[in-house]
Amino acid sequence: MLREIPRTSISQTSLAHDFNIVLGQSYWLESLCAEAYEKEYKAALQRQPAARVKLTEDQWQRLLKLHPDLLEQYHELYIFLRDPCAPSLPQETLEESSLLGRLWGCGVAPFLHLLNMGRPASDEFFLSFVNHTYALIAWLHASAAPILDELWVEKLGYLAQGRMVLAQKHGDAKDVEIWSNVAKSWYTMTVDKYPQTGRSYFDLGRAALPQTIQQLAYYLESQVCLDPFYGAQNHISDIFKNGMIGPRSRSHIYITEAAFVEIHANLFQQRQPVDQVQGLINEFCVNLLAEYVNRTGEAFYQKGVALALVNIAAVFEYGALSDNQLSKSLFRLHFLQVWGRKTNPMYIDHKQTVTPLASLDQEVAQDLRATQVASVMITLGSRISFATLRGVLQRPRSKNVLPIIHVMFCFIWGVASIEELLNWVEQDIPWSDICSFLNVLTESTTVTAEMRVETFPRLGQPLPEDFAMRGHLFALWYFPVDWFVGAPTNLEERLLEVPSVAAIRQQRILWLGLRIASVSTPYSITHAPNYSLQLEMKLTVSSGNAGSSAMRRQKVSNFKLLVKTDFNTI
Repeated sequence: MLREIPRTSISQTSLAHDFNIVLGQSYWLESLCAEAYEKEYKAALQRQPAARVKLTEDQWQRLLKLHPDLLEQYHELYIFLRDPCAPSLPQETLEESSLLGRLWGCGVAPFLHLLNMGRPASDEFFLSFVNHTYALIAWLHASAAPILDELWVEKLGYLAQGRMVLAQKHGDAKDVEIWSNVAKSWYTMTVDKYPQTGRSYFDLGRAALPQTIQQLAYYLESQVCLDPFYGAQNHISDIFKNGMIGPRSRSHIYITEAAFVEIHANLFQQRQPVDQVQGLINEFCVNLLAEYVNRTGEAFYQKGVALALVNIAAVFEYGALSDNQLSKSLFRLHFLQVWGRKTNPMYIDHKQTVTPLASLDQEVAQDLRATQVASVMITLGSRISFATLRGVLQRPRSKNVLPIIHVMFCFIWGVASIEELLNWVEQDIPWSDICSFLNVLTESTTVTAEMRVETFPRLGQPLPEDFAMRGHLFALWYFPVDWFVGAPTNLEERLLEVPSVAAIRQQRILWLGLRIASVSTPYSITHAPNYSLQLEMKLTVSSGNAGSSAMRRQKVSNFKLLVKTDFNTI
């Protein structure tokens, strides 16, 4: 029989005494680290405009030993606080010493700043310190109280992003991809908690290297979501100023993406006349887009969604600000108006007329009236948005274009409930192509009774593009409030395109098509003999062309489409 090892009882007084000794050592190390940071930072500032930290290898080694020692002290303190033998220590002492906040503010952030200012000479030390810190904070995240989870998730994403940037500078494409995915996985956790907060999308954008279009989509989403983060403005300007990230290429994919960035750079900076920008749009949509879809293949699932979100951001004027730092985006202000009056937490009645401007909050109403002047940015943003949509609608049998079409249909449905906004974009929406696409879609997808009701179709799990849309204003009332509860947290699982996803996406697109047709748009759905549904264009033709406009009828499985051959109003 094994004898039980006797345990020594530790009194609360003794435990508190040991804790205070470690706490005192941490204060001493903090002061040494703070002195070193202040000394080197001031010296760097005196070397303006370079503002670089210049240390010998021995000096870097001493600092590299000092800061991990401080982190180890924090580690010991944390173990003290989590000791089950000391139930009275954690809450009281944690509040007094702000241990976890001090760990980052004193032990990590200042030294990272110095390391960044000393690069590239400090790259080796940067790598060593980030690896050590990442391992420690990952352990803290795994064992910390849930209330502190958000803090560590953000810091882990920041450290992973630092590793990604270092790998990019060294030309290590494999490490860039690995650490980019690691950083995005941490930042995605924050987005899951706060899907309408712009800072979360800004962080995702910083981790999206070297995918320029995806990075731009994240940055712009941080500008046009419900709670925007305008700190991304400089990063957006840098992309538009510098163009595509990475080495130049003569491949069609690179040329197409560079042309797309150039269009939005001109819109954002308003640096070319309207006719020249229109020429760039025509070149992209007519001569480049089709081959781009072919060459990217299944990668267009994500790339197409990014294209759509960037285009929609242009319609929102890229989150434009007035001189008093308030939003002056016409579309944003109108969507906020609708959001403010929405009473049902799950859905909005798209048939309800929007409240007149006079009944709005006075400040919002004033900003709305100030934006009634025609905006060139909205006009051109609408043109590239729907010219791109027209291009992909002409490939109705390609599953690769379904995600971008899903996003654009959701945007059209959101706009269709606001007459003032619909008037801005209605003439650009390719209504005839939408009708043709929906008719072809019914050949492989049956229009069921569930698709004819207004309730959101709960089919399977959220689609990959659902996660990309959920922070946008136009999608605020698209998803039920609990739609993302229980959704996969792993990025690879979210983006996985299993065979059933395509069928669900087709049904969702058809459902949106019926919802769009049920509101005030240029086409409507009615019941007709021998057909389950009738999709009819309601285009008006000027009197001068009325005589030459012939009507033809095209019959398909579930829709009947009435189209005029002369679309002068589209």
